[in-house]
Amino acid sequence: MGDSGLYPIEDKISKLWNSVPEDAEDKFSDDWLQPEYGNLNPETGFLAVLSWGPHKEQRRKAVWAKVSAKYGELKTPLHSLSSSQTEALVNCYPLKQGWQGKFLRGMTLYLRNSGKTMEEMASELHAGGSGFARAVLQDVFGTTSTKVIDCYLRDVLKMDAFPIDTHVRRVLSKYGIPADPNAIVAVCNKMGIDVRILARATVAMDEK
Repeated sequence: MGDSGLYPIEDKISKLWNSVPEDAEDKFSDDWLQPEYGNLNPETGFLAVLSWGPHKEQRRKAVWAKVSAKYGELKTPLHSLSSSQTEALVNCYPLKQGWQGKFLRGMTLYLRNSGKTMEEMASELHAGGSGFARAVLQDVFGTTSTKVIDCYLRDVLKMDAFPIDTHVRRVLSKYGIPADPNAIVAVCNKMGIDVRILARATVAMDEK
């Protein structure tokens, strides 16, 4: 235990929280995407998160501009997209044969087969909680990865999640915190730390 009397991981997460920028609560609040993306709903938010990819800022913005334009042109919600319409949207993403294409195809197929809208699915995910939501989306996408899913849960559905990528992993290592998103969420909830703000701030703390 540290001097604070907290258990080790609690002590370490407390130190990380105390190290975030002073303006973190404003800069990394739940509406942090609004200036760039406007008001995102579960459907447009999903398309936006897919557009992030491993891209630099300007590339990411260019991808999103292309995706949002095509989505507007189709005038069709994801659950009603035909296979050809789905491919037209998939082709807007650089990794159309990689995870971006796989995730988008998986989602549209799931919605068509289940008869659900994205709003209905989002409501079910909320009701089930973060663990349930993550497992459902992993099954939909056919992946064991959680980073993109946790970004969607955190930034679009506003559920407690802590996405971990290379940048976040470096910061966690610096503070001796295991890269276990479930444990981090649980400890933050116990300590009254806003885990969504902490997660976003942690990315910015990595020295680029």
